[in-house]
Amino acid sequence: MCEKISVIVPVYKVEAFLPACVDSILKQTYSNFELFLVDDGSPDQCGRICDDYATKDKRIKVIHKKNGGLSDARNVALDQINGKYLTFIDSDDYIHKDYLKLMMKCVERYNADVVQCDFTKDADCLGTKNVEGKKSYTVLHNEEILRSYLHFHVPQVYACGKLYRSELFKDVRFPFGLIDEDNYTTYKPLFVAKVFVNINRSLYFYRMNPDSIMHRQFSEKKFGILNSTAEIREYVGTKTHAFDADIDYYDMRELIQIYNNALQANAEREYASELKNVCNSLKKYTKLEMEHKYRILLMLLLHFPKVYNLIIRKCR
Repeated sequence: MCEKISVIVPVYKVEAFLPACVDSILKQTYSNFELFLVDDGSPDQCGRICDDYATKDKRIKVIHKKNGGLSDARNVALDQINGKYLTFIDSDDYIHKDYLKLMMKCVERYNADVVQCDFTKDADCLGTKNVEGKKSYTVLHNEEILRSYLHFHVPQVYACGKLYRSELFKDVRFPFGLIDEDNYTTYKPLFVAKVFVNINRSLYFYRMNPDSIMHRQFSEKKFGILNSTAEIREYVGTKTHAFDADIDYYDMRELIQIYNNALQANAEREYASELKNVCNSLKKYTKLEMEHKYRILLMLLLHFPKVYNLIIRKCR
């Protein structure tokens, strides 16, 4: 099998990192791909760098557009892809030379709809097993795919580091103008996928870029991620209620995480009202089935918040 893969790379203010990203894609041992470099109105030299690369390799397609954010850049490319398979790569990251080849091997071996690899933040670990002694592949089927995602097990929320059948995105687009856009999107292809495979190898290098969306200072916008649970509940609930308890668990974990993020950013006074609402929302989950660790954390947060706050700050 040598099906075409569409690679989508949104580009914005990453001129120092962009060459490493593009070079890692062009050096892939699987060569049948098209690469979309979407210049999202970047004010630096990114647009020129993209154009220079396009003159060197005919597989590269450059799109220049007005700045609209990560979601908008991805969506513009999604409307133009030709590949049977699709992957997203952030422009400040890069991939192992066998990233596409190993992904496609899983497609062939398991007839997979979605294949995911492990991430690494250590360049020396790129290409190695993430966990020694762990199976080389984890394979999930049908309902267990979304259930595993909602329980924060195998499928990760990140859109990057995955290979999808492109048809899974036929009616799926990223939300415009929101941060944490993957939380509103990744569950949709996973919901309809029949076979999901995780490769226990670190094939994707995730760069800790302090200017990226993920590492910007805590703000009120961060609470918007809590709306993703309501969207999941509505989207999935119109088709089946088999995941209702799993979505409750997902909501509980997201509520705790946003509370922890505010504490770690020393923003609990600034957002006291919002965090009070978070605690009130958590009260309905005290009887939810969950791991012992989270039950203890939940009880501490609701009944001994000062102790909880001290624990979380020490875990920074």
